[in-house]
Amino acid sequence: MAFNWPVFLTRARTAVIFVAVMAAGLLLGKWSFLALFTLIHFGAWYEYQQLMGKIHPGYRDITPFHRFGVMFAGWCMMLFATSDQWNIIDLPISSIGFWFGLILLFVLPMIELLFTRHLDLKNIWISLGGLVYISLSLSLMIHLRSGALWMDAPQPDSLSTGGLHRGIPHW
Repeated sequence: MAFNWPVFLTRARTAVIFVAVMAAGLLLGKWSFLALFTLIHFGAWYEYQQLMGKIHPGYRDITPFHRFGVMFAGWCMMLFATSDQWNIIDLPISSIGFWFGLILLFVLPMIELLFTRHLDLKNIWISLGGLVYISLSLSLMIHLRSGALWMDAPQPDSLSTGGLHRGIPHW
C-alpha cells in the first residue's frame, strides 16, 4: 500500500492542534483544567451512551431527562471534587456541585418513575456504571489537581525534610 501524503498531513495537523489544546488545558491553570475535563466528561458520556445503545438496544429508549440528568449528575461529582479554594465570587464550586448533585439525586429518580412507561432496571444499572466508570475517575483527577489532598495539610518544618521547606508544589 502506498503512503498517502494528504491523509498523513491532515492527521499530523490534527495531532498538533490536539496536543496544543491538551497542553493548554493541563498547564494554563485550574480553570482551563476544569474546562478541559468538563469537555472530556461530556464527550465521554455521549460516546458511552451511544455505545451502550448499540450493546443494549433498550438503552436507546431512555428519556432525555435520564440521558442528560446522569451527565449533569456526574458533572456535579466533578465540581464537588474541587477544593474550597476554587470559588466563583465567594461561593466554593464544591458547594455548587454538592447542592445541585443533591437536587439531582432526588429529582432524577422521581422524574424517571413518572415519565417512563416501562422502567427497565438494566438502564439504571448501565447509567450507574457510567457514573463510576466516567464521572468518578474524572472527579478523582479533578480532586488531585485541586490540591485538596496536600495543600490543606500542615507543612513539615525544614529540618525534617532535609532542608526542603514546602517542597510540595502549589499550582
